[in-house]
Amino acid sequence: MRKKIIAGMLSVSMILSTAAVLPEGIMDLGANMTVSAAVSGDYEYKALSDGTVEISGYNGSSTSVTIPEKLGGKTVSRIGDQAFYMSKIKTITIPASVKSVGMDAFRESAYLTSVTFSGGTTSIGDYTFYKCTSLKTVKLPSGLKTMGTYVFYGCSALTDIVIPDTVTTMGGYFFENCTALKSVTLPADLTEIKDDTFAWCTSLSTIRVPNKVTAIDWRAFTSCTALTRVILPGSLKKIGEEAFDRCNHLKALSIPGGVTTIGNSAFENCTVLTDVVIPDSVSSIGKYAFGYIHATGAAKYEKIKDYVVYGSGDTAKSYAQVYSFKYVDVRLSSCKISIPSKTYAYNKKGVKPSVTITNSAGDKLVKGTDYTLTYQNNKKCGKATVTITGTGKYTGSTKRSFIIKPAKATLSSVKSTKAKKVTVKWKKSAGGVSGYQVQISTDKNFKKGVKTYGVKKAKTVSKTISKLKSKKTYYVRIRAYKLVNNKKYACKWTTAKKVKCK
Repeated sequence: MRKKIIAGMLSVSMILSTAAVLPEGIMDLGANMTVSAAVSGDYEYKALSDGTVEISGYNGSSTSVTIPEKLGGKTVSRIGDQAFYMSKIKTITIPASVKSVGMDAFRESAYLTSVTFSGGTTSIGDYTFYKCTSLKTVKLPSGLKTMGTYVFYGCSALTDIVIPDTVTTMGGYFFENCTALKSVTLPADLTEIKDDTFAWCTSLSTIRVPNKVTAIDWRAFTSCTALTRVILPGSLKKIGEEAFDRCNHLKALSIPGGVTTIGNSAFENCTVLTDVVIPDSVSSIGKYAFGYIHATGAAKYEKIKDYVVYGSGDTAKSYAQVYSFKYVDVRLSSCKISIPSKTYAYNKKGVKPSVTITNSAGDKLVKGTDYTLTYQNNKKCGKATVTITGTGKYTGSTKRSFIIKPAKATLSSVKSTKAKKVTVKWKKSAGGVSGYQVQISTDKNFKKGVKTYGVKKAKTVSKTISKLKSKKTYYVRIRAYKLVNNKKYACKWTTAKKVKCK
């Protein structure tokens, strides 16, 4: 027996010593090459060339397992491929000494309910928890970097999970058929949502895609039938084919401005999604990407009734034209905008005229939903502006100007205390007026004998009119005015007061 062990060790030594001169194309054995196998208690393990061991099998009957940090006096650094395949354990704790978990390690362990990583693990392989149908709780370690494909495929009892921010790679089909999954926190440095990642996660209602993701691949969210809201990042460039197919409760969608490509049938069968806003950045839209229902295996594609395509670029407009959808240009500059009047009377609370906006398709926009209003210089007489800013589906901003005239002046008194003279007094008008006009006439309707006198100082509140006729009855009225670019804007005349000149 001893001779066989020595011979084996010599063979390995010879292999390692010649590894550096192997011909090109011959696989390097690697640092973790298995060099021997053994059994310790309930565990089968293999020694690795770096002096650590990997667990290769479990023969125990306990349903609650804490993996030891050492076996045979050596550190357990790895859980090997299929080590706990179809085991009957219910809970397992993995120590910090374990750096990697191999392919199929816990695959189809139907009784497994809880997994706790103590920390230290950096890699989890393909199919690790594949179809662990009772798995409810998973505590992943900080420092974890890569996770393979199908890792949680078919874990139909899993309801929520947090993937550490240190993870940069998650393989495809990752959560497929996790039908109870409601809450997922994805890692901040993730750059891609791969094929079928969340396919048939029928309990997932909301998802926030991390801010570094540039691609959502084929069928990534297909058949997430409870999904009502998806928040997409500005980093996103590509939405793959059938990415959100059959998300039939998705109510609203905002495609970020950096997206360039939208694949075939990307949002097909999203039956409650009645419109889409396509940004200018999009240069390619695949067949039936929006606005269609298509039954599996059917030849016919059915249009969603009254579907509307919003956009401002040629790609969006072309898609709408090809499929005969209503198209609306979202730029405010393409809309018809009007305010009721060009002039308004001064109001100490500020003048805020309403705005009417009609889009390129003739629909009336809704304040607060489609646009907001901001007023400038609207609390004094003169030129004021209203800025209209698009919101929701609409973009851009534009301004409209209007004039605020002085409010109607107040005539205090009209008296004749001296022969051939009349003194007129009034209250100072608010709002920054430029001056006043005093008008006198021998006719109460101001049709004849009319004379107008200007008062160019806003602080002046009286005017004496001379050279009138004694014993003659006169009618007097005033108004305030504001000069804007040398143009005079005046309020309405006051009601005239009658006076008999001495």
